[in-house]
Amino acid sequence: MDRDRLFTYATKSAATMALDLAELQDSKSCFSESQVTSPQLCTVTEKRACRIFERLHVWNEFLCHLRLELREQSPRELWLVALDYLGWDAHTEQQRHQAANLVYWLLKNHRCVVGLQLKSWFDFREYEHLLVGALCSSSGLKSMKLRSSHFESRLLLREIAPAIPYLTALEELECGVMEQLHGIIGPLCSLVASSSSLRSLCLRDCKFNALDSKLFSDALSTSSVNALFINSSCLMPVTGDYNVGFAYYLENSSTLTTLVVVSSAYGRFRELKSVVGALGNNRTLLNVCLESFIVDYEAAKSIEKFLVNNSVIRSFSVKHCQWYEEGYGLWGARYDTDDFGVLSERIRPWLSILRNNRSLEELRLELSAFSPAECLEFFKELGESPNLKKVTIEDLYLYFSRRGRRVCNDASGEEREASCSDRPDVVLLGCKQLCKIRVSFHNASDMLWFTLALKALPLCQHVTIVEIDFNHRSIDERVASVAAEYIEKTKVLKCLTLSFVMPMGASRYSWFRVQDVAPNWTLSQCQCYKVHVENAGARQRGIPFAGEYGEIQQNDMQSSRSRNDRKY
Repeated sequence: MDRDRLFTYATKSAATMALDLAELQDSKSCFSESQVTSPQLCTVTEKRACRIFERLHVWNEFLCHLRLELREQSPRELWLVALDYLGWDAHTEQQRHQAANLVYWLLKNHRCVVGLQLKSWFDFREYEHLLVGALCSSSGLKSMKLRSSHFESRLLLREIAPAIPYLTALEELECGVMEQLHGIIGPLCSLVASSSSLRSLCLRDCKFNALDSKLFSDALSTSSVNALFINSSCLMPVTGDYNVGFAYYLENSSTLTTLVVVSSAYGRFRELKSVVGALGNNRTLLNVCLESFIVDYEAAKSIEKFLVNNSVIRSFSVKHCQWYEEGYGLWGARYDTDDFGVLSERIRPWLSILRNNRSLEELRLELSAFSPAECLEFFKELGESPNLKKVTIEDLYLYFSRRGRRVCNDASGEEREASCSDRPDVVLLGCKQLCKIRVSFHNASDMLWFTLALKALPLCQHVTIVEIDFNHRSIDERVASVAAEYIEKTKVLKCLTLSFVMPMGASRYSWFRVQDVAPNWTLSQCQCYKVHVENAGARQRGIPFAGEYGEIQQNDMQSSRSRNDRKY
């Protein structure tokens, strides 16, 4: 369906609905009985916000029937955001009609609505033509994020594909669906190749076959994308041979500054070496992140070669990777150092990077595959590195982290960013740049740390995002009350994530009290996960729980004037 026919179809459908719903004269919110009028004109200026800002909570009382919410993400700019889960599904057809009508006018006419985030396409059943028609004629939309469950992915891609080439003002596009790009690759390539405004493109979960990867590589060669988040199947397709065209783009792009590559086949050897090798002599990349690969000796040597010879890159991350040793004789080779005894060959590439790269400011990797002596050698070399400002180490025992930090500080003569501390409250209050923190309770010995951190957090006005992880079978009222007291007292918290791992049949008293979240009116997003230890894999997939808290969720949602995003 071409643009004119699609727009005509959407306009006629909207006109039919407008006979009863456009002005919404007789409609009332089912929460506060407030009324709204159809937002046909945008009044935003350089100095004044649009008039719909004055009653956002009323607009959201209508939009929640499609599980959407208007949020002010930046001054005078709004995002239309999908709510995760409301725990309440008593929407009438008339309420959904009204919400769909509002979405159409907001996207079509309002320049102040600059972002759209969609998660569940089924919420738009019977109203797809309105949404797609509004997108085709939208001139203010700068960012669009499509996130969907696996079984909805193909439907979402098929329905929204016709609108993608016409999003000429789009600066950021994220397609977070786990699906091959069958129905969207043509429109997507058309947008990427022709858009002069698109700066960030995220396709990290999308799988490429040989034909799709070739078409996409050709489109990228004429694009002006600065940040690319991609799946490794674009370089090494699910079906087909190595994509020379994409490798050529990575090495020769003059605009790409940020690259994130996620492995498409966890467990496939040589994949990381191929990805790093494709970067070649690129001299524009400032930030590189590699996720979920296998790091063997050859891959580590490729990373060493790339970083040692690169004088531009500022940040390099190796995240959630599997460090493989078996079958590689070089990993067993050892050499001696004066201070730390016997070290294996596997640490040599990383020490070489610290010694020889003079541009790197941020580094992230895991040290779990290395011995204590190798970890301490790494920290010693880190202390002598003149440029590194931030180092993130994953999966490292607390003892070695503390000792390594002392070695690092002793060698450099200055205090570096603390990886841990005996007094987390001191670190929290002293670091004014920190905005996000994760507090974990894994065993009984963590109680002191857990308590100190949560008691200090209400005093930290700069911390607005908190994740609390109850990863222990014997959580009791004392642990729950410490967390509940923090949530009730904090006045600046915007996003809260709670996760639980509990034994089957856990009694109600040992659970964190969800109703303690309700008194906090600053929260704009709350996520809560409950997973039994017998099904711990579900936690990685983000499966929410309901059940015994269904009534609490419903009452909490209905009593919230701000229509907060609460995910259970």
